[in-house]
Amino acid sequence: MGADGFIAVTAGAGGHAGPYPMHVLIPALRKAFPDMPVIAAGGIASGIQMASAMILAQTASP
Repeated sequence: MGADGFIAVTAGAGGHAGPYPMHVLIPALRKAFPDMPVIAAGGIASGIQMASAMILAQTASP
């Protein structure tokens, strides 16, 4: 058993998730598990937030 990756459901996912925003949770997961893929879910509702998520993906890549 184990995990092939993570789906990080963030605070912006309609109130159905934990207290951490995407820009805190994604880097923390990437640091703790550098060899695992992380998919962000929630917290993207505008073009600016999408651009921010894309930049986050580039800076979080190993």
